[in-house]
Amino acid sequence: MRIQALRLNHFRNLTTLDLSSLGEVNVLVGKNAQGKTNILEAIFLAASGESFRVTQDRYLVQRGEIDAQVFMEATTNDGRDKFVQLFWAVDGGTVSKSIKLNALVVPRADLIKTIPVVIFSPEDIDLVRLSSGHRRKFLNLAVARHDAEYRQDLMEYTRIWRQRNQLLLLIKQGRESEAELDVWDNQLAEVGSRIVRKRADFVSDIARTVGEYYKTFVPNGNGAELRLRYAPSIGLPNKNDYLAQIQRVRRLDIARATTTHGVHRDDLVFILNDSDIRYTASRGEFRSAVLALKLAEGKYLYGKLGDRPVFLLDDVFSELDDDRRVALAEEMKQYQTFITTNDANMATLFNHPKVFEVVKGVIATPETEAQ
Repeated sequence: MRIQALRLNHFRNLTTLDLSSLGEVNVLVGKNAQGKTNILEAIFLAASGESFRVTQDRYLVQRGEIDAQVFMEATTNDGRDKFVQLFWAVDGGTVSKSIKLNALVVPRADLIKTIPVVIFSPEDIDLVRLSSGHRRKFLNLAVARHDAEYRQDLMEYTRIWRQRNQLLLLIKQGRESEAELDVWDNQLAEVGSRIVRKRADFVSDIARTVGEYYKTFVPNGNGAELRLRYAPSIGLPNKNDYLAQIQRVRRLDIARATTTHGVHRDDLVFILNDSDIRYTASRGEFRSAVLALKLAEGKYLYGKLGDRPVFLLDDVFSELDDDRRVALAEEMKQYQTFITTNDANMATLFNHPKVFEVVKGVIATPETEAQ
C-alpha cells in the first residue's frame, strides 16, 4: 500500500492542508502542538474509520467550524487506486459522519480491510502496561483488518452481550424468568467460540516474530526472551464447551447482573524472562515490547493481505537510543512510513526521505528531500 496524497479541511487545527508527492519515508518536523500528530490521525482515520486518540468525533472538527473533511488517495501493491473521503457535519450538539470509498458510501468495516496501517504512538506503551481492554482492542483491529467474518462476529457478539446483560438485570429484579437466558447463551457461545479461535490463531502466528523483533531492540540481545500468550476468559473451547462454562457461572452472572466470562474479558499476556511484563519491566522494555508487537503485526498483515501496510510512527525515535533508532529505521525500509519528530536530524536515519515542516497547522515550507 502506498498513500499518494492527503487533503484536509477544518480537521483539528489544520484549516487546509494538501500533502502530495509523498515518498516512501515522510518526516513531519515541528515543535509540539503544531499539528504533526493530527496528520497521522487523519491517515489512520482514512484507513480505519476511527481515531486512535479520541472516541468522540466532535473533537475532530476545527473549533468554530461546522464541518471537516479528510480525503486520501492510495494505491495498492497491485496498482488499484483507492479514494477515501470522510466528512463530519456539526448540527447543534451532534456530529454526523459519512464515509466514502471510491465515491460510494460504505460502512467503517470496509475501510479496515482496504487500507492496512500500523500505528505506534507514545500512548501505545499503555497496551502492555495497563488494562486488558487496550490489548483486546489491538487483537480486534489486527484480526479484523483481514477477516470479514471476524468483524461481523465482533459486532454480533457485542449485540448479544448487551442484550444478555439487560436480561440478567431483569432476572435479578424478578421481572424475567431465568429460562429466557437459554437462547442468548446459545448465541453467545456460537459467536464467542469463533472469536476465541481466531484470536488464538493470530497470537500463535505472531508470537515467534514478536520474540525475534524484541531481541532487535535489546542491546546485545541481553539474554532477554519475550513470549506472547493469549489468555481467554473461557479456555479454547468449541461451542458446547463455551456454552457449558457460561451456564456454570449463570448464578454469578445473575447476582452481578452482568456477563462475567467471555471474549470481552480476554487478555494478551507478555512474558519477559518468565515474568509478566506488567510487574517487572522498565519503561524502555515496555517500549521495546510494543515496537516488537507492532512490527510483527505489520509482517502478519502483509502475509495475510499481500499488501504492505503503511506505518505511522508518532514521536517514536525521541525515546530510543542510537542503536534502537538505527534498528527501527532498517525495519522501516520495506514499508511506506510517516514519522513525526521535533528533531529534523532524525531524517538522516533514512535514505532520501521527504521532509515536511509543520508550523501552527500549516506546511511551512515545500517538502524537501533530505540528503
